[in-house]
Amino acid sequence: MRRVFKITFTIAVAIVLIFSISSCTEKVPKIPELVTGFSGNADVELGETKLKCNISHTEKGVSSIIISSPENLKGMSFKNLGGTYAISYNELICETEKSYLPSSCFAQAMTNVLDKASEENGAIYQKSEDNNAIFTGASKSGNFTIYADSKTGIIKKIEIPEINFTANLTDTKAI
Repeated sequence: MRRVFKITFTIAVAIVLIFSISSCTEKVPKIPELVTGFSGNADVELGETKLKCNISHTEKGVSSIIISSPENLKGMSFKNLGGTYAISYNELICETEKSYLPSSCFAQAMTNVLDKASEENGAIYQKSEDNNAIFTGASKSGNFTIYADSKTGIIKKIEIPEINFTANLTDTKAI
């Protein structure tokens, strides 16, 4: 009888330990890899200025931004070809080895953030909230926050508070 009691007691303690150990383990969320090679659309706000544009960016720092709205700037493009820069509007094209755009220009700000985020540890994961993985970092244009899809890592929003910049990305596809 005593032996049955010992075995029953040992089994009960083992079960309690198993449940207590399993309930103490916290599920660590999987940190998505930030996708900086993509193409899509962006609604950009820089202070009072609002623009719509098409954007493509590679992980190697090649980018193209083409304004689609407002109408008076439609078709203007900014291209960073990995060391060569080009700005075009209608028939005018300016190419240079150095970007002369100020870091507060919307196109330069966006590429500065994306180039920095492409670097190892350029954008640091902070937390996940409302299906967004939130990353932060610092670029030539200022401190930034990137909101990415918590499952895919595709960027949905970029903010640079120092220059009052926000870009909401839509129809984004990894390239």
